[in-house]
Parts: sequence; C-alpha cells; structure tokens
Amino acid sequence: MMFAFSRMSLLWKILLSTSVALTILFVVTLSIVQRRVVRTTYRTLQEEVNGSFQAYDSLWKAQAEKLAAIGLVLSKMSDVRAAFRTEDQATIRDTAGELWSTISDRKALFLVTDPEGNAIASLGGVADSLLTENIPVVRASKVHFPRQTSGFMLQGGHLYQIVVTPVYIDSAQGETLLVFVYRPDRPLK
Repeated sequence: MMFAFSRMSLLWKILLSTSVALTILFVVTLSIVQRRVVRTTYRTLQEEVNGSFQAYDSLWKAQAEKLAAIGLVLSKMSDVRAAFRTEDQATIRDTAGELWSTISDRKALFLVTDPEGNAIASLGGVADSLLTENIPVVRASKVHFPRQTSGFMLQGGHLYQIVVTPVYIDSAQGETLLVFVYRPDRPLK
C-alpha cells in the first residue's frame, strides 16, 4: 500500500489527506454536538420532572390541609360529639351523612372508625374493601394524638391520601376517631 501511495500524484495525495482530515473533524464535531444536545436534553427533562413533582406535592399538601380543616370543624361540632356518645352506628351514620352531604367533595371518602381502625360508618362511596378491612394507619396515628395526622396509605390495591382526625368524647370505649380518606380519580394499583 505504501508503494501505491507514493506513486499517486501530489494532487491525489492532497485530496486524500484533506478528505481524511475533514472526516475526522466532522466526527469530532458531531461527537461534541451530540454530547451537548444530550446534556441539555437531560437537564431540561430533569427540571421539568422536578417542577411536576413540586406541583403534585403542593396539590397533595393543599388537599391534606383542606381535609384536615373539614375534619377539625366536624370533630368540634356538638351534634357530631352527641352522635358519637350514643355509640349507635345508625345514629353516627345519619349524623355524619347529614353533615357530609353539605360539605362533601365528590372524590373524598369519609370513614368513622373506632380507635383500632375498624369502620363504624362510611360515606362517599367507600370501597367495600375499606369497610371489611382494618385500617392500620388509624392505630399508627394514635401516637400523634391529639394532633391530626396525614399521609398516604395503600389499602385494597389502591393508594389513598388520608387525614386522621381524633374526636375525644366521654364514652365507655374512650376515644372515637373521625377518618377522612381522599381517593384520587385513578388510584394506583
């Protein structure tokens, strides 16, 4: 090959060297541009994802604050406390139903449980699995009482945003709890 290269005319040698140099320059430039585009795309995507997470976090916090405010108001109402004192599920359900119909959010579920997390009354289209299963987050929330607690729970294959509001009354059982459960339109499975 060396012999063939030396026999080539000077013009062909210059053209071949220039072509190789331009090809190498083109490959290096393309590599630099590609790296820059990938970095810029990654940074832009990361900023968008962080912005979306912050928006969802704000939305979840606002929803939890709304549910907490509703729960706190309901827990201090005299007719709610009077219904709890009866310890009659039908009375609790009727009283809660009257109040809930005036303030309900179509996506919110309302559960009244005992201190161990067993459902006493439910409103707002509560899933059957929530009524038959014990809700362990209620028991776990007891360490934070008398403050409300909020967060998320996975129950029956669905993710729920919840606020647990304690209602203290003088009764034979001790404390009774009001539990608000927020269900997203499309729960995670």
